[in-house]
Amino acid sequence: MAKCRKSPEKIFLTLDVYQTIIDLLPKIDELFSSDSTSTVRSQIVVTLSNLREGVISMIDEFESSISKESSKSLISGGGIHQLTRYVMNFIVFLADYSDTLSDIISKPLLPSPEEENSGDSSPVKSRIAWLILFLLCKIDAKSRLYNDVALSYLFLINNLNYVVVKVRSSNLKMVLSEDWVKKHEGKVKKYAGKFEEIVWGEVMTSLSDDVTTVEERIRRFSDGFEEAYKRQTGWVVPDSKLRDEIKRSVGMMIIPRYSEFCERYRVGLLENVGFAPEDIGNYLSDLYFGSRGSGSVSSVHSSGSYV
Repeated sequence: MAKCRKSPEKIFLTLDVYQTIIDLLPKIDELFSSDSTSTVRSQIVVTLSNLREGVISMIDEFESSISKESSKSLISGGGIHQLTRYVMNFIVFLADYSDTLSDIISKPLLPSPEEENSGDSSPVKSRIAWLILFLLCKIDAKSRLYNDVALSYLFLINNLNYVVVKVRSSNLKMVLSEDWVKKHEGKVKKYAGKFEEIVWGEVMTSLSDDVTTVEERIRRFSDGFEEAYKRQTGWVVPDSKLRDEIKRSVGMMIIPRYSEFCERYRVGLLENVGFAPEDIGNYLSDLYFGSRGSGSVSSVHSSGSYV
């Protein structure tokens, strides 16, 4: 194992071998305690050293593979990139060996500002946090490949959320800390807020233009809502909890204000003007399922379901 080619896929078997030898050291020292068998003990020491070097080399190679990943293909609907899945699955397994790794990784990388302030800069935490940071930088670069700014934000939201969920639901949470999780959950919410503002902000401004007539403002709102809806019918949020949170937030942004507007100006007495307030939630509930989304705003127009 110590002499084999140092590919990342072999790191877990290498760690198993290393830990097994460590566990057997007391027995080895007992069985080979005489001077005549000292070469055996020396060979064990050399083997452990080689295994440690091999593990570090494999982690370096894994980091290099992230850096070299250069695909420019866009993920449909702003979904989760295969690189995110691969890297996080690898790191989750790596975290299961955190105790063994603490005996192997003795020199930390440069600690983050949070680690410097807290005094918590263990070599294992530092190395794993660095790998995740490397991944997130790569994902940020890939988000810029999208022509639609809102879709690029959705891509960031989905991939960062995937990372956070993986950390929170595995031993990574113990390695990186609850503070790390909360900090990155905050980033997901920040991106989500920006995404909602880009997609729906202009729709809402149509209701506040006092220069035009009520009918014109309702038409602008309806046209804007229809355009935003159609724009997102192929977009996806794979995580059901996140998907519901985004739709709930958008609903709270749109429905109360639109309902108040309709009530204030008695829009219900007008004919063929726009959507009924209660219909807005139905459309929002259909979003972010990707190509599985059903329904269409235009189909409602054709059925005559107006306020």
